[in-house]
Formats: sequence, structure tokens, C-alpha cells
Amino acid sequence: MSRPAPLPAAGRLLAQGVTASTFQLVRGMRDQRDRATIRSLMAERRRLLTELARYMNTGRHVGSLAALSAAVAESDRTLEVLLGQMSAAAPGARGSECTRASTQSS
Repeated sequence: MSRPAPLPAAGRLLAQGVTASTFQLVRGMRDQRDRATIRSLMAERRRLLTELARYMNTGRHVGSLAALSAAVAESDRTLEVLLGQMSAAAPGARGSECTRASTQSS
């Protein structure tokens, strides 16, 4: 089995950008950044991945791109769940206000 030719420097930089944005997302979640910031980072990562896909529009790297795309998609699903949990657990969230109101009236 022959190995595909290595990506030129611009392609490697795009791939590194996707990886770096993933690290930023992890740090953002760890530091409990606001939802808008996390969503902005997610959008930037998807933009970089789309640009990388256009750049790699050949059959040589299709497996690597598919694996990276699948990893980003799974990460986005996980982040959406975590963002949902963050908003549900946030002080003053609508759900907690309703719970407090019903508890106080009992």
C-alpha cells in the first residue's frame, strides 16, 4: 500500500488550526467560558475544517479528512450536551427558578 504524499505546508497549518481550536475549546469548557464564546470557537473550528476539506480536495487524503471530520462532529455533539448541562445548572436558570417557586409555594 502506497502512502499518500505529505500535505504541503498550508494544508498542515490548516490541520494544526483545527487541532489548536480543539484545545481552545477544551480550555474554554474547563474555565467555564460563556456559551457564546464556546459556540464561536466551535464555528471557527468548523470553518477551518471546511477550508481544509477544500484544500484537500483530492483522493489522496480522503481517509484522514474523514477521520478528522468525524472527530470534530463527535466533539461538537459532546460540547452541545455539556453546554446544555451548563445552562441547566447555572444559577438563575429558568428551570431552577421554576423549581424554587414551586418549592416555596408548597
